[in-house]
Amino acid sequence: MKILHICNISNRKDSGMSVVIPQHLNVQSRIEQVICINFCSTHFKLCDNVKYYALDGFSRNKIKYILKNIGKIDLVIFHGMYLPNLWKIWRYFVMKKNIPYVVVPHGSSTNFAQRKSKLKKRLANIVCVNSYMKNSQAIHFLSYQEMKETKKRWKERYFIVGNGIYPAEKNEYQSCKKSSIDLVYIGRLDIYHKGLDILLEACKEIDDYLRKYTVKIYLYGSDVCGDKEKLIDMIRKFEISDIVKVCDPIYEEEKRKILNSTDYFIQTSRFEGMPMGILEALSYGIPVIVSEGTGMAELVLNNECGWVGNNSVDISKAIIKAIDSKKDQKKYEENAFKCAKLFFWDSIAKETINNYKKIINEQVDVSE
Repeated sequence: MKILHICNISNRKDSGMSVVIPQHLNVQSRIEQVICINFCSTHFKLCDNVKYYALDGFSRNKIKYILKNIGKIDLVIFHGMYLPNLWKIWRYFVMKKNIPYVVVPHGSSTNFAQRKSKLKKRLANIVCVNSYMKNSQAIHFLSYQEMKETKKRWKERYFIVGNGIYPAEKNEYQSCKKSSIDLVYIGRLDIYHKGLDILLEACKEIDDYLRKYTVKIYLYGSDVCGDKEKLIDMIRKFEISDIVKVCDPIYEEEKRKILNSTDYFIQTSRFEGMPMGILEALSYGIPVIVSEGTGMAELVLNNECGWVGNNSVDISKAIIKAIDSKKDQKKYEENAFKCAKLFFWDSIAKETINNYKKIINEQVDVSE
């Protein structure tokens, strides 16, 4: 089977798509033939058997040349919804050649995501996106929550397979003795998308409780949309500077060190596809506190590896429940690690490829 992935990603370490798409390419290439066209002149660390083309924008002639070299394609995977370069290759090449394709929204189809830049997205939906989504053979959702908010809007045919993670090394799955109870968020400092205002409001509601139990909350992330200063101002306004700290982004060894020493991971996003920060925390055996908007609520509850809230009041209650459950920390840590095993990359690749094969087989049956 020959699979062509189409994306538009840079090497930004704080971008979920930029982190997970190269991993999807690598693990899928162990099973099937994988090609990727990326509309960004960025190179990634990919397996030798991934045929990769990095383009600096859309060029019909270059794409014609690439597709000629690739030969017959069995399935195209489009990563993203609101990316004009993807629409162009879909309209001018994939639709004309009648190649079956799958769309992976990566969270862009959720209700909250649709409300962001609402008028622009409504216009894009009318002009192109509705047709782009409805003509696909399937939509690949990363979580049940993402599917639930999208299915009626665009398409009945779908499958759900999440992003993956690699297991943390054994010596990283450990606890650390310290004077405070630490909650950590690792991700972009985007107040609206990541629901950081919800988190700060929750902290303000229970600030005396947090001080009583020496709870510290650390927000690690890059200031990609100019929200860092706004966060710091909100923390000052709420008078919780002694509880919540805004920190620089962390990667690789520094991130491993932080995850080794934290007690809980917290993320209160309004919308997500499948957040890698939560998956990575689970792989370290860290219990999580999440909003329903992360798309991970049902998974967390079913696996008893954390607590769930939907607004600032719910989140404040979830934090209290987590702290009050400290005596059962070992159980939650073990459950978190077991939950993470469901998302190891090899299993994700096999499940995704199986869904691809079903789509291709159905196309063959129809043509016959």
